[in-house]
Amino acid sequence: MSKKPTYEELGERIKKLEHEAFDRKQANKALRESDERYTALFDRSLDFIVIHDFEGKFIDANPAALKLFGYTKEEIVSLNFASLLDQDQISVALQALEEVRKNGFQKDVAEFKVKKKNGDQIYIEEKSSLLYHEGEPYAIQGIGRDITNRKQSEEALRESEEKYRSMMEAMKDPIYICSSKYRVEYMNPTMIKRIGRDATGEYCFKAVHDLDRKCPWCTWDKGQAEDHLEFEILSPKDNHSYHISQTPVFNKNGSVSKMTIFRDTTELRSLEIQLQQAQKMEAIGTLAGGIAHDFNNILSSVLGYTELALDDAEEGTQLRRNLQAVLSAGERARDLVRQILTFSRQGEKTFSRIQVKFIIKEALKLLGATLPATIEIRQDIQSNSLVLGDPTQIHQVLLNLCINAGYAMREKGGILEVTLADVKLDSLFTVKHPDMKPGTHLRLMVKDAGCGIPPHLLDRIFDPFFTTKDKGDGTGMGLSVVHGIVEAHGGAITVESELGKGSVFKVFLPIIEKAAERETPIEKSFSTGTERILFIDDEILLASLGKQMLESLGYDVTTRTSSIEALELFKARPDRFDLVITDMTMPNLTGDKLALKIVKIRPDIPIILCTGFSYKITEEKAKGMGIKAFLLKPILKGVMAETVRRVLDDKD
Repeated sequence: MSKKPTYEELGERIKKLEHEAFDRKQANKALRESDERYTALFDRSLDFIVIHDFEGKFIDANPAALKLFGYTKEEIVSLNFASLLDQDQISVALQALEEVRKNGFQKDVAEFKVKKKNGDQIYIEEKSSLLYHEGEPYAIQGIGRDITNRKQSEEALRESEEKYRSMMEAMKDPIYICSSKYRVEYMNPTMIKRIGRDATGEYCFKAVHDLDRKCPWCTWDKGQAEDHLEFEILSPKDNHSYHISQTPVFNKNGSVSKMTIFRDTTELRSLEIQLQQAQKMEAIGTLAGGIAHDFNNILSSVLGYTELALDDAEEGTQLRRNLQAVLSAGERARDLVRQILTFSRQGEKTFSRIQVKFIIKEALKLLGATLPATIEIRQDIQSNSLVLGDPTQIHQVLLNLCINAGYAMREKGGILEVTLADVKLDSLFTVKHPDMKPGTHLRLMVKDAGCGIPPHLLDRIFDPFFTTKDKGDGTGMGLSVVHGIVEAHGGAITVESELGKGSVFKVFLPIIEKAAERETPIEKSFSTGTERILFIDDEILLASLGKQMLESLGYDVTTRTSSIEALELFKARPDRFDLVITDMTMPNLTGDKLALKIVKIRPDIPIILCTGFSYKITEEKAKGMGIKAFLLKPILKGVMAETVRRVLDDKD
């Protein structure tokens, strides 16, 4: 029989039971409060919280999870976490679950791509841990958030960086990026090809520019590192001109690098120089045209009256010799004006199909007698091709080039080579000469063994009045006239020269067709006549000169110095005249307009139009108006006689 507890023992037991009851009550209260806090956190958390078993089947999900995935609680607890994942994501999830089972928690955050109820795919990051009940794990809790926007931003940034790199590597311009310490951080393939290696990590001024110190144009020490800059340089590495564009590159760590883009502008600068040269030529040509008319009128008087005086001067007298000297000087002045107009491409052009071969051979015969015996002419004339041109001007081109070559060899003599051949021009040539097209061209080459041309003068040799000859040895118009003639023929001229070794001039002309070897001589005959001529010029001296010149040829001449008076005279008696000769530039009524009015009165009347120079009228325009001939002043007696006779004979 057990011993009954004493009163004191009962009292102690009761107290112990009361304490245990109180502790249980407190524990239950704490547990209830903890549950309430967890529930509040579970329900109100902005992050999603899901609970699933060890196989991945959902047990519970908070409102944030339900909203994110688009399911109700009843729907989600019927799903497995793996059903939301892409196939390639399942292995990642299994690894994370294994880590949680083993360690009780997931050390690192895992990222998943999951599918919402509506089919949209989103990215989440989640960290999981075990849930325990009475000391035993019963489930896994995962807490995470939607990182779709962040992933999209990262993807966009990655794509942007890939596009940026692709663009950099596809650029034909050399590009490199350097740090503020002048170290190369990146080079695109074009820059690597330019310097022959990838110089990442090296000093930019050494690798890119072959300099032993910082570039003179470097911006780091000038407080301009964050500015966008553009400038031109001449690179000592290849002696090319470059347009440089420098742009700051802001790095994630807050530092600033500099991206430099090179654009080779050597060819562009060459084209700009050509354009400036063309503009200069055009300006000088405009000036030449402005003075040509008045100067030719003056020369008309000088030459015309000198010819008339020569008719009366006896042979062998000092007077005749003096007049012949005046005539010779006047003809030189006339030729100089025509050279200026030819250079400016404003002179009269009478182009026809010509075989250059025969012109070159004829010119070389003349040269053989004029060059000193110390200069040997060697010719290699191969081409039979035809070009569209003026034979006189082509003749002048060769003479000018050969005379210059002879002058260059005047001291030591040497060999003067002249060759004519057909050559094919490629696109590289036509890039430098935009007015020409690739294809077969005629090439005239004149090569001398003279003193050569200094490199700094090569760009100026075609300028008018520029010469390296001694004073009195030349006007400086020869090469500029050649340049003008060649361009007027749709061609190009190049020069190569080396001091002490001579020069090579090459003229390229477009070929129109091949031709057999033949030569058509031009016969000239001058004759007189007795027809009635109305001669009109607003300058009294020229009107009187025209009357005397034509009357000396046997014609019956009436003159007028007013185009209005001449028109009234013709209106009154249109059958009185067989021919009308009129100046172009006259007050009140210009020669072309006068001609139109005269032809309207009498369509069969032949008209000759004369001019010192005119922008308005050309030979083609004149013929289109019914004018039979177009003469450029000054007009010598022989030219006048031939033209008048030809027009009168062809009037029917």
